[in-house]
Parts: sequence; C-alpha cells; structure tokens
Amino acid sequence: MLELLNATLHRRGFGLFQAFGARPIRESLKSFGLTSHHENPAGLIVGNGRELWPQFMAALEVHPENRHLPHPLDHWVEGVLAESLAECAPAAKVLFAHRAYEGAFIPLQRWAEAAGALALSPCHLSVHPEYGPWVSLRAFILLDQKYEGEALAPAKAPCETCAAPCMAPFELAASRSDSAAAGQRVTAHWQDWLAVRDACPIGGAYRYSEEQITYHYARDKSALGGR
Repeated sequence: MLELLNATLHRRGFGLFQAFGARPIRESLKSFGLTSHHENPAGLIVGNGRELWPQFMAALEVHPENRHLPHPLDHWVEGVLAESLAECAPAAKVLFAHRAYEGAFIPLQRWAEAAGALALSPCHLSVHPEYGPWVSLRAFILLDQKYEGEALAPAKAPCETCAAPCMAPFELAASRSDSAAAGQRVTAHWQDWLAVRDACPIGGAYRYSEEQITYHYARDKSALGGR
C-alpha cells in the first residue's frame, strides 16, 4: 500500500512523502479526532517542492473555471489526495495543513519533525537536508495499518552547523509586518518574507518558479494565467 501510494502521489506532484510510526504523536492526533486501534499506526507526511506547480497548472488548463475559486491550489490538493486515497488506501484518514479543525490548525511542522522528514529552523521554516526550505507541507495521512518500518529519529536541523543567515531578514520581515492587518502580515511585505527563504544556503537549485512564488507569497492569482 505504501509503495503504491508513494508512487501515485509522486506522479501527481507530491514529491515529499515520509512514512513513519505515529506512536510519538498519538496524543496530538487525538486532539484532532484521529485515533487508531494500532499501537503504532502508519502515518504519512505529504508535501511538495517545485514539482507540484506544473501539475497544478496543467489541471487548471483542463478546468480553467477553478482559477476563480477562493483558493484554487488548496481545492486541487484536496481533490488529488482524495482521488489518490480512494485508489490506494480507502480506509485512510487525512488532515490538511490549510484547514482549521474546530478553530485549530494541525501542527504539521512539528509532526514532520517527529517523522524525521523536515527540521524546524530558527526562523520557523521547515528545512529538508537537500531541498532546503523549498518545500510545502500539505497533509497528514493516517493509514489503517501497523507501521512495519524501522523507528525514525526526529529530524536534526541542518541549521545546527549553519551561521543562520536567515535570521537577519527574518527579524526585518517580522518588524515590518507588525503593523499589517491580521491575515496580511505576509502578503503586505511578501518580498521581505521571501528574502528569509532565499537566505538559506541549502536547496537553492530547488527554488520555486517566479509564478509559484508570486502565488504563494503575494496571493496573486495572475500567476495562474487565464483571464
């Protein structure tokens, strides 16, 4: 099941896929209504890098009306994951990073760290050892099966041996955003927040395309093309 689901999601643009034993986060999962009769159920961290964008844009060509939805990418992510789980793991349960559950968002960065997938940097970006900060967390999946793999250690931050060049731009972005209206702290000063990600010495070759950056940071739907 894991191999098939991994291959399916990779093919559809989700290149970050980490299976792990979810025992260490069982109590956290319960607070979001996820339980399992397995003592150490299989959990999956799902995310993407720049490889998602061409897949998403191709889907918009097929369904151009989706450009006008409030959140086209989130809508597409939910659809692709629902379809993939229906094909590969119909009994699985999924929680999305972009959704609030009874007013709370899942702590997916912390879960990804516990899974050994990504480490949390001093500037609060999740960092991959190869892709650096050029990753986006999308969902957590709980499978109806016991985790059979080896126990994974929590991710160690690549930043432990780094001079943290991200911190100066992070502090600047945070100070400039203090006066921004609620919900606009990033979009009002998005170039400053982009500079935080750009400062990381890891993963520059995997930097998002300009269109992907514009959509994510500025929330500018012109990056989606069409009219």
